[in-house]
Amino acid sequence: MNNSESFYSVQGVYFPEPVPAELFSKIPNCEKIYDVTENKIYLKYEFTEFSLDCTNVLLDSLNSVKSIFIKDIFFDVSPFQSEDLLRLVYFALNDTNYKFGLILDNTYDKNEYTYQSLKEFLRIEPELSTAKEYLKRGDEKFKVKNYFGALEDYNRAKEINPNMIEVYLKRGNAITKLKDFKQAIVDYSKVIEINHIHHLAYNNRGYARRMLRDYENAIKDFNEAIKINPNISQYFYNRGLAKSMLDDYENAMKDYNKSIELNSNFAEAYYMRGNLNYDLGNASDALKDYLKVIEINPYHSEAYCNIGTIKAESENKAEAIKYFSKAIELNPNLPEPYSNRGGAQNDLGNRSEAIEDFTKAIALDPNYATAYFNRAGAKYFLGDEDGALIDLEKAAKLGLNQAIELLKKYRDKNK
Repeated sequence: MNNSESFYSVQGVYFPEPVPAELFSKIPNCEKIYDVTENKIYLKYEFTEFSLDCTNVLLDSLNSVKSIFIKDIFFDVSPFQSEDLLRLVYFALNDTNYKFGLILDNTYDKNEYTYQSLKEFLRIEPELSTAKEYLKRGDEKFKVKNYFGALEDYNRAKEINPNMIEVYLKRGNAITKLKDFKQAIVDYSKVIEINHIHHLAYNNRGYARRMLRDYENAIKDFNEAIKINPNISQYFYNRGLAKSMLDDYENAMKDYNKSIELNSNFAEAYYMRGNLNYDLGNASDALKDYLKVIEINPYHSEAYCNIGTIKAESENKAEAIKYFSKAIELNPNLPEPYSNRGGAQNDLGNRSEAIEDFTKAIALDPNYATAYFNRAGAKYFLGDEDGALIDLEKAAKLGLNQAIELLKKYRDKNK
């Protein structure tokens, strides 16, 4: 079962060469992929790893940038300050519909592209006069997921009125969305310093601590939030997540139960309780929870996938395939439903269909060891022993114990 939370991710940033080396070395979880044919570099990273710590790296890199493109719109950046360019960077990084790049020379044919005013594109707003005005505008930006823009306005509000408690809370929320959890904790702590019974600040700080895997201190914060206001479902849910990470399953279950008691339509609480029930071997209770999830939220692809898993394990392969297919329909970018549907197809003897599904899962996650292993089995049954061996070796290389053991037996047999 997939217990991970989903965060917004960036598919990539596209750079013509040359690119400053430090841009790759200082951004966490960053991968360079070279296309020899086009002599281009594709920089790929997950937004879950991207934080405000990268700001200075980007600013340093922008000093050598001659122009920027988003989709097919190019901007001559020389008249603009690097801070304005950074706003453009964040705009692009927060929308996967945009192809974004930095041009470090002007060798391209400008007549081939559309130009637009950077100032117009950024919709640079006029200066406001009061902290409340900046706070309000920041809230509007936050609502449309322009978190960097919201942060700018919250910072201006703080400069005008450094004692305004809402500024620290909302700035912490924006920074949390940008995954800079350490800085978010600083802001939430400031709220608590000003108002020591601010239960939302305790909850939000607990969330930031949980994201940093500081589960024990996260639980302490959730405890305080619940002590101050014991009627908010989300607080019990958050504490349950932290307790699950510490393997305190009994108390995690109690928190999920309480969360659902306070809000009977909280789909994620049912989902996480379902995951916990499944992990504890209570498949029938897990199934009830997942069915409740899709009743509340019929677009919850992970719940459909997990229902399919339980159906498959109960030997109802045809029904399982229906649920896996629904999960794929709702979210075709998840590898697990493809792999699981492939397993069900394989068990029904539909080897070609199974291979197609395993191949799709691998395309979405090239390190999906189980998909390689299962595809090896399907290929073997179709007589493709060489292909099966290649997949088996790949699964073993990725650390799958079943594959390692089976590969050892194969090699011992063929010595």
